[in-house]
Formats: sequence, C-alpha cells, structure tokens
Amino acid sequence: AFSAVYTFGPTFRAENSQSRRHLAEFYMVEAEVAFTESLEDLMKVIEGLFTSATEHVLSHCAEDVDLFHKYVTPGHRENLDHMLKRKFVV
Repeated sequence: AFSAVYTFGPTFRAENSQSRRHLAEFYMVEAEVAFTESLEDLMKVIEGLFTSATEHVLSHCAEDVDLFHKYVTPGHRENLDHMLKRKFVV
C-alpha cells in the first residue's frame, strides 16, 4: 500500500454561476495521506509537492517559463520565486 497518493485531473462544476471567477471546468490536485494526525501534516505534504514541482519546472524549462511570463503573465515569475522562499504552513 502507498502512504501518500496524489491525483491531478479535471474537475467539473455542475452548478450555475454568474461569476467570472468560477470556472465550470478546472484542474485540481488532491492528496491522500495515510495515518496523518492533522490538516497541517497534509498541508506540509502539498507544500512539498508544489515546491518540488515548481523548482523542477523553473530549473528544467527556464526558457519556456520566461517566454510565458513575458507574453502571458508579466511579473508572475517574481511571485513564483517569492513562493519558493516562504513556507505555506505557518
């Protein structure tokens, strides 16, 4: 048996929404951890997942990331760097 399992996939909302902030379809990461004692433990696992994935993308796809941030989301590269320097869980 696995002690930590992640799923990443599309999620669909089957509700009417008049808000532009809520998409009908989005991607979500879920983590299931066996024998956890608290929500904080689970949050630490998710923090590790996001930190590891972000560091991997930034180090292996730097040109793509720079191109994306130049034309799609200017200024967000600094947000990623800031995210990597601080803890998610207080």
